[in-house]
Amino acid sequence: MQTKINRLSDGLDKLRMTAETVAEISAALEEQLVIANEKKATAEEIAENVAVEKASVDEENAAAKIEEIACNKIATEVKLFQKNTADDLAKAEPAVTEAMKALDSLKVKELGEAKTMSKPPAGVDDVFAAVSEECS
Repeated sequence: MQTKINRLSDGLDKLRMTAETVAEISAALEEQLVIANEKKATAEEIAENVAVEKASVDEENAAAKIEEIACNKIATEVKLFQKNTADDLAKAEPAVTEAMKALDSLKVKELGEAKTMSKPPAGVDDVFAAVSEECS
């Protein structure tokens, strides 16, 4: 009988110890559950903020893409204008060089002769205007 009583007593002690351990673990889990819920709430708040900021960034990206398209169009137009201008300049440079050579060949005596003409030939007044522009 005593052996059975000792076994029963030992079993009850182990059950009490197990119950105490379960209670401690349960209390620890409740504390961890509170902390986990707080962290979950914080994470949800952060997720909401990120979603709002992402929406804002998406709007700004859309506006930036529209601006990029407009800038690319302007850049294309400017490149075309630059090419056309360079082509026009290349065509005009020989004429300017020839005109400068012609101006260099003019002598003061020849200009004096032109002054004495009562009715100069057509285009002389254009040449004088160009010369006066160049000299000033």
